[in-house]
Amino acid sequence: MADQQISCWMQGFNEERNLLKLFAPLKDIKDIVFIDHESTDNTAKLAKELGARVYTLKFPHEKATKNDVLDFTQRFRYPPRFKAGDRIPICWKARTEGQRFCKNDWVLNLDCDEVLTINYEKVQKVLPYFDAINCKYFHERASDGGRKDWFQTLRLYNRKRTFWIGRQHEVINGYDVRVGWTNDMEI
Repeated sequence: MADQQISCWMQGFNEERNLLKLFAPLKDIKDIVFIDHESTDNTAKLAKELGARVYTLKFPHEKATKNDVLDFTQRFRYPPRFKAGDRIPICWKARTEGQRFCKNDWVLNLDCDEVLTINYEKVQKVLPYFDAINCKYFHERASDGGRKDWFQTLRLYNRKRTFWIGRQHEVINGYDVRVGWTNDMEI
């Protein structure tokens, strides 16, 4: 079975301070895309120096509707911080627009303040069996700096078999999506 290549894409605004840690574990990924949302610092320049193809796009926004408030409340079981009429980011649209610059069908999507640990060769071997892959996301640290608490997150997906939904707190969706799990990737 031929190796399936992974593209990595991320988006950010004034993330210059986070980029060195973000890019360090991506050495085995040949296609890295960074979407800069009109940063005023050296984010775009540094991302390019670190090996990314950089594109500048405005982050899409729209006015929230009553249905947006209702949908958010039903999905998360608490009310959003925004109300109808507020200008809100359209996150699914930003992610869909950004991933179109990737060369490969498999896309690893990271936030700029995250640090990835990945065994690229092992992860690559499970790609033919799934359309999207969950991994551990450590979101809390103990007082000694060690990992304390984690949940599953879906950050690696085949963009031909999945799509983004949700104006805020967007998620991957699809039809008959085969979702897998790996211990060889952590955030």
